[in-house]
Amino acid sequence: MEPTVANPFYFVFFAVPFLAAIAHRKTRGIGYQAALIAGYSVIGWLILFAASWYADRMLATWFESLTTPTLKQVDLFNRDGASKSALLLFGLPMSFAHVCGVWLPCRIGIFVAQKLSK
Repeated sequence: MEPTVANPFYFVFFAVPFLAAIAHRKTRGIGYQAALIAGYSVIGWLILFAASWYADRMLATWFESLTTPTLKQVDLFNRDGASKSALLLFGLPMSFAHVCGVWLPCRIGIFVAQKLSK
């Protein structure tokens, strides 16, 4: 049976934009906001690479623990499915979309809450 442990890097990937949007409560210029979104997108992309590395390590540890692997298990271990190439090409845009999809609603909510409290 292949490993089914949850990847902790995915939890970090999903939590970082929420924490970042809440941490930067002060409304600043649009250039500052754009730089933060770009920076957190790159950080998210690097977290996705770490998640890929972690999944590979878990699979390698599992495979090394097998005494006599079956052909199906060997195929599972050798199959990459071009995930590294897809991550290299589409990881940054996916991270950017995720950060924007979280950042903008959080910032709008914070802006509305600030205006209502005045």
